[in-house]
Amino acid sequence: MKKITVITSVLCPSLITLETLSRCMQSVRNAIDKVNGEYIIIDDNSRVGATFFTQIADTCVHNETTIGLAKSLNKGIHIATGDFIVKVDADYFVPENLFEILLADWSDDLCFITPSYIFSDFTNKESFNLMKMPKAEGGMYNRPPGLAHECLVPHSKYKWGGGILMFDKKKLLDVNCFDEAFGIYGAEDNDMIYRLLSKGYNWRWDNNVVVRHFASISSRDKESTQDWHDIRNMGVEYFKRKHGFEPGGFISKIYQKFKYKFEY
Repeated sequence: MKKITVITSVLCPSLITLETLSRCMQSVRNAIDKVNGEYIIIDDNSRVGATFFTQIADTCVHNETTIGLAKSLNKGIHIATGDFIVKVDADYFVPENLFEILLADWSDDLCFITPSYIFSDFTNKESFNLMKMPKAEGGMYNRPPGLAHECLVPHSKYKWGGGILMFDKKKLLDVNCFDEAFGIYGAEDNDMIYRLLSKGYNWRWDNNVVVRHFASISSRDKESTQDWHDIRNMGVEYFKRKHGFEPGGFISKIYQKFKYKFEY
């Protein structure tokens, strides 16, 4: 079996955020252990949590200054020992069979893995009830291009989200990993997929993996120094200057450009 390395970049502003992130990371740890994978955490100069991040990860790298998602992920990619790189946001709560399904489903150069669903009240203790956590479903789904957040997966009750990507490490290195010019901005994921497609690599679009997403915990924390909307807007502007269209219409645009036939 090929080995998975899971890479998470985290910037934790307070103990309130850490309480949720620690549970999310423990769920990732449990899922990784089921496939004998590797967990790398890049601590992007968090105010709290450094001891926990070191304990939960196989490898933890602490940034002395905040350098942003792209640079942090690249640090992890270059020290990863797995054949596959899975990028998981710090605020994702995952089922234990997640990586088993991803390994079983993999057959292409690049796989866009979610959907996820958003559980916005991260202070609710029931959010972490494993008995209520959906299993990763696997299999096929069919969703029209360009309807990222509005469309329901036909045979799933969960809404589409984003934040988990699985790559062949060799392909990432071939396109020089994530674009570090994004700085602390957003939309690095879309940029990466676009560049891989432009290089001629394929995109398999038929997983139906369900995870729980506590979107933007730190941006709603009163002690956070970052505003998610500002970060997102800066990333959108950079993406537009670089590629000529907004990442918000990403699915539709690449569908038109590459005349891509998605696998169903």
